[in-house]
Amino acid sequence: MDKKFRITDQILTDIEAGKITGINGSNYLLIEFPSNEVPVYTNKLFYEIQTMGYIPIIAHPERNKAIVQDLDVLF
Repeated sequence: MDKKFRITDQILTDIEAGKITGINGSNYLLIEFPSNEVPVYTNKLFYEIQTMGYIPIIAHPERNKAIVQDLDVLF
């Protein structure tokens, strides 16, 4: 089973429903971004994920054009 999840505005609901779980039962969530942008809701979403006790990890940041062009887009 793939433990990498595409970022969406519904990811919190999926975590609460148990559809998304951490890597190997841990509290680490591997989150994949679209290839061209960092969604505008990312900072808020990552904050909410952390308040749920999980640690979001960005999968393949080198594949995201916005991150490659400006690493500060994440802050």
